[in-house]
Amino acid sequence: MAGDIFQVGREVAVSLREGDGTGLRLLLRERFGTPGPPEDRLVEITPAAGPDATHTVAEVITAGGAPLVPAPGDGRTTLLNLITADRPSWALDFNVAETREHIRHLPGFVGTAFLTGRATGELIELVQWRDAADLRAAFADERFRAHVDTVRRAARTDVGRYEILPHRTEENA
Repeated sequence: MAGDIFQVGREVAVSLREGDGTGLRLLLRERFGTPGPPEDRLVEITPAAGPDATHTVAEVITAGGAPLVPAPGDGRTTLLNLITADRPSWALDFNVAETREHIRHLPGFVGTAFLTGRATGELIELVQWRDAADLRAAFADERFRAHVDTVRRAARTDVGRYEILPHRTEENA
């Protein structure tokens, strides 16, 4: 089910609280750039339509062209980056271009999905790396560091490492 969410043009609902448990469920484990322990934040992304849709899948980029299918317990490092910019279209275009041209070729990069807010212009970037060591190694790459610095200067960002949770069922509800 979660892998079906990330299709360009698909409308989704992004909830910063527990939804119906059938979508992609992410639990915040670590915040970057914010001192102190993370608050309990559960994010759920589910297919939606009409007034229930809050975001649209704008772009999906993967290292090998395979679909982005986050799964519980796959060992990947999953980041969620909430980006609020005065020029949302620039933030999307810049991130997509850098990911296509450079980031997707870095060792350990799995893929990313960019979701654009329908009413707010907020950009959500869900990124997966093979593991935490590959993400740390990316920061040794000069162009990757410049990309991150440019986004931080041009927009407000809230980045966290999330754990992907299983779908909620009667047994684990």
